[in-house]
Amino acid sequence: MQLKLNFFQKNNKTSDPNEIKKMGLAELVWVGFNYTCGIAFPLALVTLVNGPNGVGLHMLWIIVLGAVFAGGAAWAFARCSKVYSEGNGGAYIYVRSNFGRFAGWFIGFLQYWALPVTVTSMILTMVTVNLNQLLPTDWAGTPALGDLYLNLIGIGLYVLVSLLIYFGISGFRWFVSLSGVVKWVSTTLMICCAIYLTFTNGAVNFQTAINDTNKISFNFGNFNGAFTAFFYFYLGFETYAVVSKNVRNPHKTISKSIAWILFLAIAFYLIVTILMFGAMGSFNAEGKGGVPTTNPDNWIMDKTLGTAGVIILVICMLSLKLNASMQNALYSGGMLEPLAIEGYISPSLATLSKDNIAIRASIVNLIITVICTVLFLILPFAFGSTISYADILNFSSIITITVYLFVLAATFKLAYQNILKVKWWELLWWGITTLFLLMQVGYFFYALIKGIIDSINLGINTTEGEALFVINFLQLVLVAFIILTAIIWYYLYYVPKLKKRLLETPELQAKLDHTFKHLVVDLQPDNIMDAVKLQQLENINK
Repeated sequence: MQLKLNFFQKNNKTSDPNEIKKMGLAELVWVGFNYTCGIAFPLALVTLVNGPNGVGLHMLWIIVLGAVFAGGAAWAFARCSKVYSEGNGGAYIYVRSNFGRFAGWFIGFLQYWALPVTVTSMILTMVTVNLNQLLPTDWAGTPALGDLYLNLIGIGLYVLVSLLIYFGISGFRWFVSLSGVVKWVSTTLMICCAIYLTFTNGAVNFQTAINDTNKISFNFGNFNGAFTAFFYFYLGFETYAVVSKNVRNPHKTISKSIAWILFLAIAFYLIVTILMFGAMGSFNAEGKGGVPTTNPDNWIMDKTLGTAGVIILVICMLSLKLNASMQNALYSGGMLEPLAIEGYISPSLATLSKDNIAIRASIVNLIITVICTVLFLILPFAFGSTISYADILNFSSIITITVYLFVLAATFKLAYQNILKVKWWELLWWGITTLFLLMQVGYFFYALIKGIIDSINLGINTTEGEALFVINFLQLVLVAFIILTAIIWYYLYYVPKLKKRLLETPELQAKLDHTFKHLVVDLQPDNIMDAVKLQQLENINK
């Protein structure tokens, strides 16, 4: 009997072998939900709820608020995916088509950088945080040295899993399905344990959570830190929009899958957070408030199943992060491929395998990601400092929020040009989302500069001052590096190549530019004016 892990292939209704290899709606929702949701987020809740700047039970409505604004961005992606569904690139194509080459390149470059930073947080939680719950604190001599060794192991595991992309879309499906099963079986077990603890001592624990919440000093800084960090856990709904060529009927499938995944994510996060409060009261080992010291997932499993439960959870976390690592290997190629086609990077990176996977681009992504992980996880040890999980979440969130803002701007333009027929509530939703996300970006840079000033006031020569300076300065330098590299690369590398093509092969450049005018419009010719507009758009495409 052969074990079948490609659960969705039997539902294919086409005999075309190229279409069979592509993902349908059910599979895309499964893959996207696996990528977006998991049990890593309680680790962030430890600090967000009970840390020095914790928000307590306020976390529940912050989760809902995050869903509202993530939903606004998700809806913008969903509508844009109906207009542009023919090629890989996602946000890059939306922005490039509406605001020109430089804006497209900048967002494509920025969108790509979200992946290496995301992988860095994955490695930190996949190995270092979880294995530290099982290993003695002095197993490597010092805790800092132990973290360094575990980070190196995590980087090695990421490299091994990413190389599986060589097996094509079949290998991708097999690994994602297998790791998804392991992840959700163990996650379900953890949730059942949390339900048991909630029923046995939930009244006392909820009262403890209420008391702890009443003691905190809730302000905008606390709220913004909690919102920005948790907003990260909604990210990912748009990621697979960059691989339209691997999706059946992307014009309809991508928009529907985005809506389904966001809905499932909201329900999952709220249910699990409420269970965490019911099981623990306060998210720390002692359950008495104060500064938490352990992963609440491990605490729950230890209280119900002992060491065996913690081991199961560690296996779950490994499967969760390796699952996401495999998906990043696929998405990275989809992000780099259109940049290669336009000549921003080497055209050889746009070469697709028989499964429509940009293998070479994925390998380049692997190299860049390893460099990024070394920068965040290894380099700070040279200065006697470490970067926290929350810091990485904030940085990754801001990169993605910036991409969302450009996509929202593209959506407004499409609506203004009547290419998208939108309702008033959509414009209101997108407008509020845009203003709120702009505020997040501004506050992020304010917090970085304030952190550097505070470190100087503390004294950079002091241990606390040096650690604070390194963490904030490193993020500021990386932001500057990304922006300056994008600008320099565009004007010194791409523009000369563009001018040469316009002189030597203008017809090829015209054909390339034409691809960004190929619109799949959701405009139905139900009256004369709509029919005229549709005909005009078809003439443009011709």
